[in-house]
Amino acid sequence: MLNSLASYLSSKTSPNNITIDSYSWYPETTLVGNLATVSIALSGGTAGIYTLEIMQDIPLAADDVIASYTIDYPGESLNQSFSFTSSSIGSYYTHLIYQCETIWSQPNDSSRLKVN
Repeated sequence: MLNSLASYLSSKTSPNNITIDSYSWYPETTLVGNLATVSIALSGGTAGIYTLEIMQDIPLAADDVIASYTIDYPGESLNQSFSFTSSSIGSYYTHLIYQCETIWSQPNDSSRLKVN
């Protein structure tokens, strides 16, 4: 059961074999109304137009899309950074979309942006 679940999650997050080599926030913690930057490095996979969405984690409710950026990915490797102004207190994360399907979501861990 666990192996089939792991296989499902793996195929769900990388249907085209794209690899998220790294992602990071700068700064890692900021104040409401301040500028924050997310950087992401991609490699492998299918060339095409991807969307990187910045989401606000809202406990016990649907998360909000705070910003959305288009990535014209050449299919080899790419490093890009995107900035946005934090709008409210909370935790922010990213996910990557290809052909209307979320193929990767930042883990729920200490690497998420914290806004105070």
